[in-house]
Amino acid sequence: MRDGGIELFLRAPRDPDEALCALVGPDTGVEAALSQMRRAIAEIVEIAAGAARHDTRRGGVG
Repeated sequence: MRDGGIELFLRAPRDPDEALCALVGPDTGVEAALSQMRRAIAEIVEIAAGAARHDTRRGGVG
């Protein structure tokens, strides 16, 4: 906890370079917040992977 809030850090299991950080209030359900963060980071990794595949097909440098 910091300044009455809770800092949450979550790293993507399949891509450790991707991570999320959230500062939530003391009344926040930590498990619910982590669940939302897990869904969000899964989407981020999926979007990044799709963008990388798209860029590779077009001959881009990533």
